[in-house]
Amino acid sequence: MDGEGTTVTTVAADEQRTPLINDAAFKAEAHARYAGLRGRGRVQRVRQPRGLDLYLVLDYELARVALTHPDLLKDPGTGREALDAAGVLAYQGRGQGFGSHMLMSDPPDHARLRGPVARSFTPRRVGAPLARLEGTVALHTLLHRLPGLRLAGTGKDLTWTQGGIMHGPLALPVRI
Repeated sequence: MDGEGTTVTTVAADEQRTPLINDAAFKAEAHARYAGLRGRGRVQRVRQPRGLDLYLVLDYELARVALTHPDLLKDPGTGREALDAAGVLAYQGRGQGFGSHMLMSDPPDHARLRGPVARSFTPRRVGAPLARLEGTVALHTLLHRLPGLRLAGTGKDLTWTQGGIMHGPLALPVRI
């Protein structure tokens, strides 16, 4: 596969050395096993417990290329014959395995399913919990380092934000 100047040549092709993933032993030490696979290359041929061979992409940028590449399909229904032979039931309908959802859909279904939820995944929405956590940690640290810090005034005269994501004072006048 070639996308945006990225050529993949690090696929483990040896059938005898195809690692088994997602079985109990793999899951028991998943972090170490994934690290070992990443050490072998950015794309690895692996085998599911029921015998289905697939390629596992272990590099973020390459995964982005693969997920948007028009020749690589995500809908398991497309490979129905191979999935049937391996005993995989994920493609057979909602509620079984992966079922039918946006992440396992190809165009045009993916765009149709993404539309209603796209606004929930803007950088502002995704970053809001982190901003709230940073504010909480900063306030805690400030109060810990300056134990004599007090609110200047009663608090009734504060101006509050009107945003939907976070609610708090625009300014916090204090005295030491």
